Amino acid sequence: MFTLADARATGFGPSGWKTSTFDLASVFAADIREGRSLILGFAVINDEANQRPSTLLLDNVRLNAPVAANAELVRSDGAGAFLTYRSNPVAATDVIGTSASETVSIAPSDLLANDKASAGANSITFRDLAEPAETGSGDPPTRGIVRSDGFGISYDPAGQYIGLSEGEVGFDRFTYSITDANGWGRPREVRVEITGVNDAPTTVLDASVANEDGEAVTIAVLANDDDPDSDDDGSTLRLISAEAASGATVTLDSIVGGILTYDPGDRFQELSAGQTPRTPSPIRSRIGMERERPGR
Repeated sequence: MFTLADARATGFGPSGWKTSTFDLASVFAADIREGRSLILGFAVINDEANQRPSTLLLDNVRLNAPVAANAELVRSDGAGAFLTYRSNPVAATDVIGTSASETVSIAPSDLLANDKASAGANSITFRDLAEPAETGSGDPPTRGIVRSDGFGISYDPAGQYIGLSEGEVGFDRFTYSITDANGWGRPREVRVEITGVNDAPTTVLDASVANEDGEAVTIAVLANDDDPDSDDDGSTLRLISAEAASGATVTLDSIVGGILTYDPGDRFQELSAGQTPRTPSPIRSRIGMERERPGR
């Protein structure tokens, strides 16, 4: 849509014919030879309404030379004599942030705040996500889950960044497209910055056997546990405390390695030879993590 000078304000040309000249470098944001212009002519049929300025909608503008610009070539005669372009809106890259455990929402109006309508268009609107909104889509793939309901967009890390240590930053991306009176632009990227949090350790049940009035047994309770924030050998895990539900003696031998000693003592005197308790005698333990700093 181009805004033309109002005939009532500027006077009529011969036979009511008016022309308006537009600089192509300005209209199409084009990198072309200086001084190339587009001249539009139109006849004033009736201008009784006091519109200042009048508007004229053009749906087909032909230029007889290639334009290196934010314009899409939609038609060519094959010989390059007549090329038809459509000016596209410009969408700038956006950046949003969230933690590895939280979903973030963003309004389409926030994404459009730094975008620009094409020449002659009065406004732009959010069109849609430009790729399938699911984990693993796109190139490179979007690792989280992106959804749009037309009113808002949500991004869910979906557990894909649980391996980030506390304070460490990971990155993801998704793309969207916009539309205006002239068409829509190419997909633009939204960059997502995900900050790691201190996640709870993943523990696995341990089992060991001890004899009544027998020797104490040593158990490595951290050997099969995991720190989801670390890709090392589990050295960030710490055994904080442990106690036996039966009242047997439990001694912490190594906090870092997670080694404890279990001594049944005289707590199972009621058992006959070869008998075992009807229910296992659990050891309740607390496991913590040494916080791993980014870059460590």
